Amino acid sequence: MYSFQIKMSCPVCKPNPFFGSVLHGMLIEHLPDEWKEKMHNDQIRPISQWVEGKNEEDFIWHVSVLDDTLGEILSERFSSPTAWDCKHLNTSMRLEPEEQKNVSLFEYMEPFFTAKEPYAGITLQFRTVTTHKTQGKYAVFPSVSLIANSLNRRLCSIDPDFALADPEALEQVISYTGIRRYRLSSSHYELEGAGITGYTGSLELKFYGPDALRRLSGVLFGFAEWSGVGIKTALGMGGCKVTLLEKTQGHSAK
Repeated sequence: MYSFQIKMSCPVCKPNPFFGSVLHGMLIEHLPDEWKEKMHNDQIRPISQWVEGKNEEDFIWHVSVLDDTLGEILSERFSSPTAWDCKHLNTSMRLEPEEQKNVSLFEYMEPFFTAKEPYAGITLQFRTVTTHKTQGKYAVFPSVSLIANSLNRRLCSIDPDFALADPEALEQVISYTGIRRYRLSSSHYELEGAGITGYTGSLELKFYGPDALRRLSGVLFGFAEWSGVGIKTALGMGGCKVTLLEKTQGHSAK
């Protein structure tokens, strides 16, 4: 798995969080032909990305890639400062790499299972509009189940044998995870001439249950920073930052 933070500047417009769909199109143009087709056809896309304003002229482009082959391709593309043409805006954008991470799924999960104590919970900070499609409608408020199922689909796309591929195990994690506090606002995401209503803000989850179950909960919900949360994460929605919470922060997982 790869993640990239790239400083970008656009000479014809100011940064805004709705650039995600524009940058998705630009990114596709810079992929090999076989990956262009794959990105359009795969039900679960291996890329999530979102935009964060840095100042009035620059922004940070966060890109996460779950497929290592594609990650290697983008690592080469993002290896040094460059300029990419953006057909949608009829301009070019300046790209300057700031940070790159590369870990295997095992390396990501290992600290959760080897830590002396499991984490007591997690704070999810939804940095771009996030939503889920449920019963034919967009969710304007999250639930543990909606978030867990979204993240689990992406984890299982990497490892079909992941422990939570078992529906009963996933249900146990959901049952023993509770919303402790939240600070959320309804929000609107402009996407290709239409709008999608969802939410932004922060949500704190608390983990309960046996030690092993709490460790699995940490793995699952911590993955939000790698995969994004909810729908259309490849187009700039569902950008998420996480803060893992220990008992010393005033939380007890018991």
